[in-house]
Amino acid sequence: MEGTKMSVFEFKDLKGNLYNNESVKGKVVVLKCWFINCLSCVQEMPEPNEFVEKYKSKNDILFISLAFDSKEKLDSFLLTHKFSYAVLPVTQSFMEDSLKVSGYPTHFIIDKRGIIRKVVTDYHEMITTLNNELSN
Repeated sequence: MEGTKMSVFEFKDLKGNLYNNESVKGKVVVLKCWFINCLSCVQEMPEPNEFVEKYKSKNDILFISLAFDSKEKLDSFLLTHKFSYAVLPVTQSFMEDSLKVSGYPTHFIIDKRGIIRKVVTDYHEMITTLNNELSN
């Protein structure tokens, strides 16, 4: 997937905000693919939260997550688990069919032109790549 254009998408997050290819144009997108029952996905959440905090004042970067789970299950889960990314529910088929994700968590970095720059399962590798992308 690296080096290819991001698939066409359009989803609403848990707060009703719309995300699609047009709305993210001109921004670096950090995309996490996950689900509630993925232990690794949940265990790594504190680190992404710190990273979001570090870049919250930059308006050219978005942190978005695609989750398998329903809005109701995610709303309930997020009452006891802090996660600072925008959460888009019920996106499993998009992750598997369009993004070809087969392991979780999987992180994508998409550049300002909509090109997938990096796909990794290791969060630390994603941070290194993102820091490089943001310094360019």
